[in-house]
Amino acid sequence: MNSQPLCFLFTLVSTWAMAQNHPDTLYANQHEVLSLFFDHPIEKAVTGAPHFTFTFNRESAENLGLLQANPGPKSNLLVLTQGGDVYSYVLAYRDSLGQFVRRVDAGEKALPINTSPKEKTLVPIPEQVKEISTQMLNSKIVMHTFKMEQGLGLRVSKAFYHQGFTYLRVDLKNESAINYQLDRITLFKVLGTTARRASFQELKLEPIHVHNLPEVIPQATRARFVLVYPKFTLGPHQYLRFSIRENQGSRHFYKLLRRL
Repeated sequence: MNSQPLCFLFTLVSTWAMAQNHPDTLYANQHEVLSLFFDHPIEKAVTGAPHFTFTFNRESAENLGLLQANPGPKSNLLVLTQGGDVYSYVLAYRDSLGQFVRRVDAGEKALPINTSPKEKTLVPIPEQVKEISTQMLNSKIVMHTFKMEQGLGLRVSKAFYHQGFTYLRVDLKNESAINYQLDRITLFKVLGTTARRASFQELKLEPIHVHNLPEVIPQATRARFVLVYPKFTLGPHQYLRFSIRENQGSRHFYKLLRRL
């Protein structure tokens, strides 16, 4: 199992424990909802026990998070925002809530994360990576089935591994009446389950090479391109989530891939 996202969060928990001796306690139960509003959109969140659930919009960044719980012992909640702040709380079950809406104050921050941009070192892409990507575009390879939504279709190939890289071909088709302007396609590795009352974590995967990515997919046409990542595999209870977003439009959709 890939433990990178969990290790990152546990490291933050340890740092928080030293920085904050008396965190606030949030109370929750299974028949009432506590709504938390943060200064910045929520980037990541994790609870320490599965009987507490903290949900937020992972498709469109929002400041709102919702907390509920089933009976059980105390735990904790860690929230990272896109503003680079960390919030942490003790979680406890209570049969009845004294408040249903909480505006999170800036004074509740556990610690700030240094989000100043770092200068990236450009690593040249091996020519072989580009050659394999070109071959995948023009070859008959095993593909997963299309997922259709709003006249748009997405399918992904079986993964191809070679010398430390994972190659995925993506086919997009546009059967709608208007052109589709592709804003971005993002790949996440997800640990856990997306069931409504379950906890899960996402790790965004960064490609080292994108081959033949189109800006526009005209109506009644299809496009294909190749994404290349540092080698990764899926462990138990892990799967991939492809997120597709339209530029200056609202036709956003995603596809889940439970095996490579």
